[in-house]
Amino acid sequence: MLAKLCIVIMAITLTAASMLTVRQQRLEAVYDMARSIERAAGHDRQLQEVRIEVARRVTPQSGQALATRMGPFEPIPLEWCDPFMSVFSASTPQNPAAVSEASPMQIEAALAAEELERFGRTVLGPAFEMAGAGP
Repeated sequence: MLAKLCIVIMAITLTAASMLTVRQQRLEAVYDMARSIERAAGHDRQLQEVRIEVARRVTPQSGQALATRMGPFEPIPLEWCDPFMSVFSASTPQNPAAVSEASPMQIEAALAAEELERFGRTVLGPAFEMAGAGP
């Protein structure tokens, strides 16, 4: 009977010790998280101060002065801005030399567009094809 009582007391003691350990670990995790949040808030405040300082120093006149020092500027061609249009303008070339100059991505996009027109669907690639599903 005394042995059983000692075993029960030891089990309760070990359970209480493990619960205290878990509680301590949880408190440390909360402390670390709060410290990280405080550090992030400090970085946000510092970033906001830097943004305010940049906005204070950069004026339209300083931007104009910088642009005149760097030389004449030209607008970016529309073909550079719209990749969709550049792919489809290269997908229907007028001369065979334009096909050899087109990038592999443009050729692949042109083939996908052609297949979409022909079959009403696109091929996603060998990893996505289902067994037995083909044109």
